[in-house]
Amino acid sequence: MNSYYQRHREQILDKNKVWYNQLKQDKTTEEWKAYRLGKTIAQQKYRLKNKDKINANRQKGTAIYKKQQSYRRNNLLNFNGKNIRIKKREYFGKCEICGINKEFVKYNYHHWDDTNPAKGIWVCCRCHTVVEGVERNIHNKYFNLKDQVEQLFNMHKERSNAI
Repeated sequence: MNSYYQRHREQILDKNKVWYNQLKQDKTTEEWKAYRLGKTIAQQKYRLKNKDKINANRQKGTAIYKKQQSYRRNNLLNFNGKNIRIKKREYFGKCEICGINKEFVKYNYHHWDDTNPAKGIWVCCRCHTVVEGVERNIHNKYFNLKDQVEQLFNMHKERSNAI
């Protein structure tokens, strides 16, 4: 925000509210609808007249967004709730575990060393969940539970066969 707006923000907002309320009071409901409709018609005319200009601005904005997104992907890491600046490994656009490389898949940078977050790999969301589970030893818990359920199932099966 520019400094003038920051210094006078409350006054500007108050004036806008007064202007808007006065405008609504001056016009009846029908006049107000016509005023809004006229505004939208004018906007539609502008859009039809300036398609090339609007598309150029859109493409320029998209290019800037992609550049910012690339910078964030390669240099920023959310670590303990804070964005820290590091140099991550190069991003190849695919998961380093399963190899999936689709545009609509979100890739995460998984790091395992909190003292050096630059050590990490690029993984898709599904593989990231698996990797986090392996690090938390969830797979062993799963295998233990699976064995317990198998034993219970076999016990019930033996009992039903004995009867």
